[in-house]
Amino acid sequence: STYYVFGRGVNIAAKDETINDCIQAFLDDPSNQREFSGAQARKERDRELTIDGNLFFVFFVQKDTGKVRIGTLPVDEIDTIIKAPNNRKRNMWYKRSWYAAGTTERKERYYRDHLNNDLRTNLDGIDVDQDAVIYHVKVGGFADWAFGISETYAAQAWAQAYKQFLTNFASVVATLAMFAARKRTSGGTAGVAATRAKLASTLSATNGETNAPRAPGSVSIEASAAEAWDPIKTANATTPATEGKPIKLMVASAFGLPDTFFGDTDTGNLATAQSLDRPTEFQFVDRQELWIGIYQTILNFVVFNAVIAPQGMLIDIARPVENSYEETVIEYNEGINSTINVDFPSILERDTGSLIN
Repeated sequence: STYYVFGRGVNIAAKDETINDCIQAFLDDPSNQREFSGAQARKERDRELTIDGNLFFVFFVQKDTGKVRIGTLPVDEIDTIIKAPNNRKRNMWYKRSWYAAGTTERKERYYRDHLNNDLRTNLDGIDVDQDAVIYHVKVGGFADWAFGISETYAAQAWAQAYKQFLTNFASVVATLAMFAARKRTSGGTAGVAATRAKLASTLSATNGETNAPRAPGSVSIEASAAEAWDPIKTANATTPATEGKPIKLMVASAFGLPDTFFGDTDTGNLATAQSLDRPTEFQFVDRQELWIGIYQTILNFVVFNAVIAPQGMLIDIARPVENSYEETVIEYNEGINSTINVDFPSILERDTGSLIN
């Protein structure tokens, strides 16, 4: 999924040249490249969101210039999310607990949400970080849930069941492969012993191998009224591996993907760069739309701080004002186009000739 969403990159540019210079400086910062805007960082964040169901971006803002550096906090360090008193869908505070590097010292701290303007320094007797704020992204849950839920959650039990099925299948196949042929001899017990001696390993008791297990391809020697030699027949001796497909489809359904994405190329031949079934295509496009929203939220935060900081890059083209809800917003000078475009290249490589026809 990550390859389809980010495999062809993402294009980010603002209409206004000054605003574009500001956001490109943010995106090009080496620290931000490692955590957010670089190709590897984009894939890592998307995988983390898929597996953990949550991303906790943390913004560090220079007070004089408004420059922003971005990082992420591990999900398991966020103990509590405090909602607004009258709105369970709005995050206000995040309580973080973690161990200091290389020590057993447990630390606690609160962080403001990036849209929370409450500048208190202490909450419930615990310090509030004054140098960083958090932007929380969640998937897989409901709007009033504090945390998201892993997008792989529904697949986990079925994936384990399928793994066990294949493990059992491999064990049976290995067992059936133990004997490759059967030799029947008319010499009774003595004949069995004689034939066994002829086929015995050259290893002796001196090396400690007194009762070695049968190796794959061994011969089963049995007493019989007549001499005979024939291969072991294992046809229909076990449940075929394909019988586990319904279990695999349960895994596929949890991801919302057809089984062609799980190695079954017999079910279709159109899963190429030029064709996807429409629900699958729209699922990847929807994921791109999610990331467009995340990018725009972060970039708007970058622009906001470049306006309100005393030495910010954008103080000459905009100013902070208070709206009717007593919220600080940005008002641009006349003629400034503040649009920031975040565009993904097309997921599919369309054949121009076919489209024209």
